[in-house]
Amino acid sequence: MSVMTATEMKAYADHVEGDDGSIRYYLPDDKENRRGNWVGVRLTDCCAAYSTYMDDGYGGTELSCKNCANVVEMGEGDGGEFRS
Repeated sequence: MSVMTATEMKAYADHVEGDDGSIRYYLPDDKENRRGNWVGVRLTDCCAAYSTYMDDGYGGTELSCKNCANVVEMGEGDGGEFRS
């Protein structure tokens, strides 16, 4: 299995531009995503990837992009937000 770069992931994902000009990325509707029931899940804004909780170095955790480790907002890539 090959790993996709951030550019490839952004090209694969559906993107929606907000009123403020920001872009949000979502998993597209395809056979593989339908099988896992993840169609329309929001991905991280930075890399169009999933996120996870990572150690912040101070005994806590932060929601971070799995691709670049940048801290992200709740709903970005964590399965908590779907395209409506």
